[in-house]
Amino acid sequence: MLFAECTRQRSRHSLKAAQTAAAALTDLAFAGGMAAATRMLAQLQIANINAYDAGTEATKRDPVYPSTFATGLETKLCRITEAVKSPRAAPETTGAKNWQLVYHIVKTETATPRASKAATNGKATLCLSDNGACKDATNDGAFYSVQAGTIFTTAENTHEPKHGHNSAEAKKKTVWHTQSAGEAQMAAKLDSDAHTAIAAQTSNAPSCNPWDNTANQHFLKALAAAAAEQTTGDKVTAALANIKPQTITKT
Repeated sequence: MLFAECTRQRSRHSLKAAQTAAAALTDLAFAGGMAAATRMLAQLQIANINAYDAGTEATKRDPVYPSTFATGLETKLCRITEAVKSPRAAPETTGAKNWQLVYHIVKTETATPRASKAATNGKATLCLSDNGACKDATNDGAFYSVQAGTIFTTAENTHEPKHGHNSAEAKKKTVWHTQSAGEAQMAAKLDSDAHTAIAAQTSNAPSCNPWDNTANQHFLKALAAAAAEQTTGDKVTAALANIKPQTITKT
């Protein structure tokens, strides 16, 4: 009977821990999806538009559109059931405690004019010059072009917490992209919560030792029932009254 009561306690603990872990992992998975989409968006590049003469009377309506090799859209879908079958899944799962999530913040470019050609490198820029190319020379014409490049900036998160559950220097790192420091901090907490919830499933289980349950009325009633050799009745009540919790020791 004592062990039956302990089994019930552990079952309740296990169910609660599993529910907490499932909720934490679901939240973290959602944050991971957001991070993957944000990463692709940060890599978006505007395609080049060749120079054209703005002085002509001819009408032009050239579209501004993403590059074919950096559209900003995620084209891959990897379901969890597929991921766990990957040859890489087992070793990475085993070494999960050695991984650390590092957060990078993605922001849009500002409207500030770029002071030099160097400042336009790799960035989508509308340029006016004698040939439409972005350059430092004096403008001697009226040719425009759109230089191919990105429209977002990415920088490491400098706000605490800077990363997820592993506060020490991790052996392996993986970068998650977020749209703000607040989102990075939320993702870091979700990561910590997930690891804490998973660890709780195999730790802090209720003890079955009588001396560890002197304040547990359910356990004391089970102890009294065992002493009275019946589950209900006056004998159980009397046995419970005779139990002195402070005298229950390991010996």
